[in-house]
Amino acid sequence: MKRCSIFLLLILASVCNAVQKPTSSKFDKRMQYLAYNGYNVTQINAKVGYVTAINFSQDEVIVDVVIGFNLGWETTDNNNKIFLKPMAYKYEDMIIEPNSAEWDTNLIVTTNKRIYTFDLKLVDSDDNSYLINFTYPTDESNKKQALLKEQKALEQEKLANDSLEQFTQPKNWNYTMLVGKDSESITPDFTYDDGVRTFIGFTSEKTIPAIFYYQGKQEMMSNTSVKNTEKYTIIVVHKTASRFILRSGDEVVGIVNKSFGKSVQNNQVTSNKDIIRNIK
Repeated sequence: MKRCSIFLLLILASVCNAVQKPTSSKFDKRMQYLAYNGYNVTQINAKVGYVTAINFSQDEVIVDVVIGFNLGWETTDNNNKIFLKPMAYKYEDMIIEPNSAEWDTNLIVTTNKRIYTFDLKLVDSDDNSYLINFTYPTDESNKKQALLKEQKALEQEKLANDSLEQFTQPKNWNYTMLVGKDSESITPDFTYDDGVRTFIGFTSEKTIPAIFYYQGKQEMMSNTSVKNTEKYTIIVVHKTASRFILRSGDEVVGIVNKSFGKSVQNNQVTSNKDIIRNIK
């Protein structure tokens, strides 16, 4: 029983101290990659006379690099990359060459987004890493989810707009225009409403004015959107009102809804010739 307990403790200790090793590319084992996990320590195998490069995410910038055995390792960083290589150092009158028995250490890299922890191991074999690329599955998953959510929202908006257009029919063409002096360029070619929104159409040679409505005696800016057809630019005002004022510079046109507040049948549709145009 005692032997089993000791064996179990040894297994648990080995698991707790396990490091994450990069996966080799199928093209060249020295070109490696691994998924980022902030709770794992990553092992990097280095070799005398060779440089190891580590690539972090493109939107990361290295802000701090700390290494345990700085005399025996050279580190150079550039934006989202860090380069490592073992090196000899001078002690009194002796040159201490790198050796696998004494050169292992740890490295901590802090970027503007993450912290990375490494075990650096000096190896004599050909198992050294040339390049290590980090991947970020969680980030990619979040990006995909955000993109799907955005696409779904756009689809729902389009569906709602298509549905609204499908059931939108002109209900009221009973409008009168009052055109100010020298204001011909902003006169609409037609105006109608569907009981909820007002549609004001202009041919291409017309100037599109700002559109206001009256709230009491005060002019208020209207919320609008634009629809383009082959012949007309249609300003969709997101309301109906008894009067609208169209302005562009000194030009002004008034539009009066003569059926505002009245019950209008769906089939009460006339041509735009029936819009009464009174010029002051």
